[in-house]
Amino acid sequence: MIKNVKLINVDQPRYFPPTRVLEIQTSVGTLITPNRATTVYELNRKKELPTGRPIENKILIEVTFINTDKFHSIFENNQSIYRLIQKIRYLSEHYHDYHDIIYCLQPANEVLKMIESLPKSKQLAKINEFIKRIIRIQILGNLSNICIPYLGNMDMDDYKRVLKNLIVELEEINYHLIPGSIIPLLKFNYPNFNEIIDFIVQELGIKMVGVYYADPARFLHNYLYLEEYADKDVAFISLNVKRYHEKLDDFATMHFLPFMEFDIYAVSRPAFPSKTTRKRNKILGRVNALRFFDRKELKLLRLLLLSKDHMEDALDEIAREINIREYDPKLQEILEGIKEEDPKDFLRDDEKYSAINSLTRVHELIASTNEFNNLSKLIVQNDTASYIQEKRTLDHALTKLRLKRRLLQKYF
Repeated sequence: MIKNVKLINVDQPRYFPPTRVLEIQTSVGTLITPNRATTVYELNRKKELPTGRPIENKILIEVTFINTDKFHSIFENNQSIYRLIQKIRYLSEHYHDYHDIIYCLQPANEVLKMIESLPKSKQLAKINEFIKRIIRIQILGNLSNICIPYLGNMDMDDYKRVLKNLIVELEEINYHLIPGSIIPLLKFNYPNFNEIIDFIVQELGIKMVGVYYADPARFLHNYLYLEEYADKDVAFISLNVKRYHEKLDDFATMHFLPFMEFDIYAVSRPAFPSKTTRKRNKILGRVNALRFFDRKELKLLRLLLLSKDHMEDALDEIAREINIREYDPKLQEILEGIKEEDPKDFLRDDEKYSAINSLTRVHELIASTNEFNNLSKLIVQNDTASYIQEKRTLDHALTKLRLKRRLLQKYF
């Protein structure tokens, strides 16, 4: 359970938005932000690696999108609900000693559009019925944190009423929650985004809010509005974050989010390609998926497109960070083999590809988390500027995102 959110320090680097450090008390210890959450996909990759390096991220975030068929089954099919509860219980039982779990059941866009097409009276009735079932599923799944999904572009007064009534109902069923453990989810395209944020934080007293990632170029005003809460005891989670930003030379997306007042970040699950796509573009897809997190550049570089020397250095760094040499000679053999083998032959081998994909994903999680830890120490020292100065690619990314103050005056 998220027990408390406390502001530690706000730094105001020259020309840039404020950065901050929060102390978040969880059921498994203290989390210092900015920081990265782990995901079920990443934990599954770790299970494939018999290494001694544990995943130490305090928060585990999983997002399950509910399509139209699943949406109807929640109302009509007991077995579908039972399977969902069992899936959540598995996470609760196996990971509750290591991670504070946040499990989000989010209606997909197709479902939200379907609800929005209903007459207003039926729309509210359907939303209320759905929300009650979603909350009950989370409770029966033994979750101590309760996520309230984004409810679409409904009227703001109705949205406020639904949220307020929901918290009252949770209290009435004696599900004792504290403000940090109730987590409403939003999207930047909600027409009254700034106003609903104010309502959630100021009137409901909520301490943690999740927002699905969206390109800052489309919603920069909304991102910047979150600065109003830079000095407040409230945490913002960025969900479904793109792994890298193509327009920023594959810069690791979540590493510019501390400068947009987000505190915790969960990367999106890889899209599962169709059967036709898998057959036609298997090699190309794997080349694009295998990425090395470069801590110096804060970029996700395509591993197999690096020069031979650079790729060897990257593979050696992965082996050091994850500490595989002591635990799995076979993985070490695969790593060494990549340096000599033809990339096409390697990419056709499912076993070898799966092993390296898991290695790169777990390395990314660990190395990225370490970078956030370094940044948080500098924020506490009011020295964020030195971090930006050291990471020239970060300075470049923030400039292109129009986050330098001298640029804000020009554009706004």
